[in-house]
Amino acid sequence: MRLALGASRRRLIQQLLTESMLMAVIAGVLGVVLSLWGIRLFVFLAPEWFPRTEEIRIDRAVLYFGLGISLLTGLLFGLIPAWRASKPDLNQAIKGAEGYGNQGASIAKRGLFVVAEVALALVLLMGAGLMFSSFFALRNVDPGFNPHNVLSMRIDLLSPKYRMILDGDMKRVTPQADAFFQEALDRMAAIPGVKSVGIAGAVFAHPFRIVGQPDPPAGREPMAGLAEVNPDYFNTLQIPLLKGRLLSLPMGSSCGKKRSTIA
Repeated sequence: MRLALGASRRRLIQQLLTESMLMAVIAGVLGVVLSLWGIRLFVFLAPEWFPRTEEIRIDRAVLYFGLGISLLTGLLFGLIPAWRASKPDLNQAIKGAEGYGNQGASIAKRGLFVVAEVALALVLLMGAGLMFSSFFALRNVDPGFNPHNVLSMRIDLLSPKYRMILDGDMKRVTPQADAFFQEALDRMAAIPGVKSVGIAGAVFAHPFRIVGQPDPPAGREPMAGLAEVNPDYFNTLQIPLLKGRLLSLPMGSSCGKKRSTIA
């Protein structure tokens, strides 16, 4: 009808393409807003022991990629229909003389597109459902300790008073470090309301060997994380004893970086 009234093909393509791009931009912006709300909801519902929730955010590259896909989708799926709609047979269109067979073929093609869109939407919906199911299942996983009413802090002793620089850039903790942490433990334990105080050293990766097993090739030794803790550390985090006995010796001083935990 617009062509019959004198509109040019270029004008008609511009109008249809503008409508498609506008819808794509609105959908992209709406998707970003929903993503921001979804991340905030996820962080709010995440358990306290869920690691690094404060670092969860939308990456800038992902944001640009999503906006670029929205613009490309609007351009691609708007330009093709606009190009086809801008060159109809005006006589056939006005008279409504298009054959039934052509209408049936066109409807069949559109039906295939609808089926493909529904199939893709179902795949995305199933993926989202599995993600939420895994998340809620993760909330019920026992982490092995009780994170409630626990305050943790990190203390780095970087002063030369507590660290001695040796040859080869090696560092050794001085006896003053032990005195510092022992005084810190005593003062934190004396705070009203504090039930228990634990302390742990920094975690270091060390290779180990299994008795009775052949030595692995060089460079492929199994590694294990090693951290020194004081005897009250397990009681502070309420870590249950499964076998053996708890620690009874005070923690040594092989590092100047400690993590205190207060319950």
